[in-house]
Order: sequence, then C-alpha cells, then structure tokens
Amino acid sequence: MQNSDCKIKVLLFFLAGFLLFAAQSANAQKRQHFLSYGAGVAAAGMAGAFTAIGDDMSVSYYNPALLPKLDAEEIAANYWTLMQDSKYMFFGFETRIGDSGSFAMSASQLSVGDIEVRETLTETGRKESAAQTLINGAYGGYIEKIKLNYGVGIKYLYYDILGYRDSGGSLDLGAAYRIKEWKKTSLDAGVVMQNIINIPVKLNEESESVPFIIKSGIGLKTFVFPKYDKDKDKFTYDELRVALDAGLEDSELIYAFGVQYTLFEILMLRAGFDGDISFGLGFKAGGFQLDYAYQLNKEQAINKMGFSFKWGQSRKAVYSRTKTITEDFQDVYRKANRIYDRYVRDAASYAENGKIDKGIELLNKTIPLKPEDNSAKELLVILENKRRAEATNSYIESAKKYQKSGKQKEAYKECLNALKAAPDANVKAVLETIYNAKDKEIVKMKEDAISKFKKEFDERLQSYDFYEAEVIVEKLAVLTQVNELSKKLAEHKKLYADKFAQRAEQYSQNGQWDDAYKCYAEALRLIPNDISIADRKKTARSRYYNRRKLTSEEKMYTEKIYYNAAIALALNEKPLEAWQEIDSYNPVFEWNEILEEYLVKNNIVNKFKI
Repeated sequence: MQNSDCKIKVLLFFLAGFLLFAAQSANAQKRQHFLSYGAGVAAAGMAGAFTAIGDDMSVSYYNPALLPKLDAEEIAANYWTLMQDSKYMFFGFETRIGDSGSFAMSASQLSVGDIEVRETLTETGRKESAAQTLINGAYGGYIEKIKLNYGVGIKYLYYDILGYRDSGGSLDLGAAYRIKEWKKTSLDAGVVMQNIINIPVKLNEESESVPFIIKSGIGLKTFVFPKYDKDKDKFTYDELRVALDAGLEDSELIYAFGVQYTLFEILMLRAGFDGDISFGLGFKAGGFQLDYAYQLNKEQAINKMGFSFKWGQSRKAVYSRTKTITEDFQDVYRKANRIYDRYVRDAASYAENGKIDKGIELLNKTIPLKPEDNSAKELLVILENKRRAEATNSYIESAKKYQKSGKQKEAYKECLNALKAAPDANVKAVLETIYNAKDKEIVKMKEDAISKFKKEFDERLQSYDFYEAEVIVEKLAVLTQVNELSKKLAEHKKLYADKFAQRAEQYSQNGQWDDAYKCYAEALRLIPNDISIADRKKTARSRYYNRRKLTSEEKMYTEKIYYNAAIALALNEKPLEAWQEIDSYNPVFEWNEILEEYLVKNNIVNKFKI
C-alpha cells in the first residue's frame, strides 16, 4: 500500500509541475478551430478538463472511454452565442449497449447568417451564410480483466461556407483507468488521441485539416461534509471534483484545470482555466439538469446554455446516499448473515467428508460475519481438535509398531514427529514406555529435542509471538518440566503488556483516544484478567465517542462498514482495503478486534506491535 501511495504522489507531483510549465510556455494566441469550441456546457465551465472525470454525454467528444462510466442514459442540447452574430448549437444522446458498453451520437454546428458579399465595391451586396457541422459517433467499453475503459469516436465534418461545400472526417481513440479508490474518494486517469486519422476539408482550392491532439488527464473526486436528513432517513454529501489535463495540439502545448463543487446534490459551481478563465453553474432536479457557462478570453466573452435529461438506473450500486441508511445497513447485515449460515453448513459438510483443512480455512473467514454467534466458533474448535488428533494418530501407530519390533530409536522419532504436530496425551504415554527402556541414545535424542524446543521458544519470545510460545510450552511439557519456561513466558507477556499500557497512557495524555484504545486492547489480550487495563480501555473508548459525538445513524453506518469488511474477508474481495476503511472510520468499534484476529490468521494484516 505504501508503494501505491508513493506512485500516486509522484504522479500528482509530475502533473502539477507539467501544468506550471504549461502555464508559462503555452501560446496565448491559441489557434481557434471550429472543433476547439468543444461540446457540453458543464465541460465549458471547467475549461474542458473532462479527459479523466467527465460525467455527461459530452465525454463522447472529450474522451469516449468515459461513456461506460456514465450513471444513466441521456439526451442533451446546448446553445451558445458568439461574436459577429454567430451561434453554436449542439444536440446528442447516449445509450447503453450490453452490460459494459455505451454509444453516443451528437451533432453540432457553428453558423453565421447574413454575411454581405460583394464582387466589387459599387455593386449591391448579396446575403450569404456559413456553417460548419460536426456529426460525432462514439462507443465506449470496459475490459474487466485489466480494469480498463476504452473508447473510439468517428467524426464527420461538413462545411458550407459562402457557397463552397466539402466534407472530411477524423478518428479518436481514448482510454481511462481508476488509479486508486478510498472510502469516499477516487483518483482517475484518462488519455485521448483526437483526429489521428484525418480527411481534410477542401474549399476553393484551399484545404483545412483538423488539429491532431494528444492529451492526458487526472481527476480527483471526493465526498465531503456528510449531512443526515431525519425526514428522509439518509445521508447526503457535497461533492468536490478537481481535474487537470495537459497535452499537445499540433505540437503546441495545451492544458486545462477545472473544479466543480456540488451542494446538496442539486447546485453545481464550476470554474476552470486553460489560459482563459471559465465559470459555470448547474442546477439538477430529478433527471433534468440546466447548465450555464461563461468563458472570457481576449477576443470575446461567450455565454453558453445547456439542457440535459437523464434516465435509467446506474449499472453499479450508487454510493450509500441512494438508499436510506437503515435500508443500506439492513441489506449488508442480511448479506453477512446469509454468507455466515451458508459457510457454517459448508464447513460441516467438509468435516463429514474428511476435508478438515478446508473446513477450518472456511471457518476462519466466517466468524467475523456474526461475531455474537458461537456456532462457527464451536465448530472451529471441534475441527481443529480433530485435525490435531489425525496429525498425531498416524505417528503414534507407527511408533507402536516400531516398539513391537524392538526399534526404540525409530519409535522415539515418530513420537517427536507426533509432538511437533500437536501435544497429545497419547504421545506422552508412548514416550514413557520408551523411556523405561533406559536407552542412552534415546536420552541423547530427548535432550536434543528439548534443546531445539527451548531455542524456538526463545525466538518466539524475541519476536513477541506469545501464542506460538505457549504452544511450544505445551509440547515441552510432554518431554520435561516447564515451570521455569511458563514463568518466563508470563513475565515477558507482563513486560510487553506494560509497554502497551505505557504507550496508551501517553496517547491518553495527548487526547489520542483511538490510539490509546488500541494499545489497551493489545495489553488486555496479553493479560485478559487485568481489571485495571480493562477499565482504562473502557474509558478510552468512552472518551473517543464523547469527542466524536456519533449519532445513532452514524453508529449504524459504522456497523455497515464493519459488515462490509467482514464480507470482503469471507469473499476474498480486497479485505485489506475494507479493514482500513473500518479502522479509519471508527477504530474503537468493539468487533474490530475480532475481525483483526482473523485477518491476522489469514495473513492479510500483521499483528499490532510497538
């Protein structure tokens, strides 16, 4: 995770530097081509920074790879006023194709009417018109295996200028990828090559080619300021989007920076800069949306108005805001219970068919789904005991056979193998009969085995692995007296628990109650009967909640995140990210310790140490 975060920081630093360089070196008098007016009013309000996180059908123009990410099907119409009585109109629609594809078709036209044309200065002028038309078709899809969006767009251009007519076209290719996703934040990247295949338009012996553009973008989207609506029983969030584009247009450096802030899921405020300044507003009501953008440059001020209508459900479940918090929690809770019941049945079936290891593996992912229930815990104990018995029985039977044939040395080796598998009373009984033979080689083998176990015991203590140290003591108890080792283990546990308690006190003095709680929890695991530590742990938890002042709805949200994390562990669906989510949102939730225990058992997280 640290490497991933480092890569993201490097990428952001690089793009930020690229933007600063662009701001200093881009040509202020950018070439104005018909296509440079772009498409979409929301995009105009953000200076066209739509390559990575565009969210309406105009992405068919900016980056067709974003089409499958749109939440709904859409129709849109725009009208812009330009200088010299010219106007720009746009109309388009977007629809879904299959499970992961989307298609968009749009038409836009830049037109000027009543242009007076004279052959000579003295004759009466005649009125002519000029129009440049674009027909744009685009398709976007998603490759699940590599988590990549792709898109292709085809442009058809038709010019009718002062009686001269011709047509041309070009091809666009785009890609988009989600770099990182946090609890309420996502980081996306996009790249597009526009007009890579170019058929020029020829008018009166002169031809015009559309500019070749290659552009990359990065966009950050995050939800902020949660607000709970008691009447609707749901959370709403404001949304912030920040986007940065940079690239080349016919060898000239281009860039765009845009932001959008959405208030109450209704009002959108936008601003952008690409050498010129842009501002924008948007208003959403149900599926209807009205947009306005104002672009100011050295030549003219452009007013842009747009209307769109969206319908249909999102392909993916929208963030928890789309359901009431109660409904959302109940859905997740019921899912966790269904998986729990099914996995307990499956584990029991594995046990009946002799697949003990499979049953244990499944149960170690099951228990956090329903931590208050003992069915999975009790079955796990039964299966673990059965596995230990099976692991030792074959060695014990082999040892007895060697004994009957007078091969005491080989019998002792088999007993040691059984002991390594698990401490067992039957192993001890067989070993006592071997010791009665008073064989010197057996005595030497016993001393070597005790020495190896003690060495391993010391190594476990040094690494603070007290659980494995306790298992070694149990095994050694079959071979020799372990009073001193047990005392040494208890002393080390007490010393380490004291370290946790001392660190917890430091956190408490600094008001870091969540960190204090974690340290007290670890100390209490080492010394479960320490009433003083237990009381201080409760105090840290209480102080944390008093500071957070969580409402009942937010507490329910905590439980929902917990069950999502437990489900992720059970289904092998990014359990580490799910654990980090609950640990960051509410680190003192009482069931977190149970989840952490089984994440450690499944080698997903490391044991907490200081």
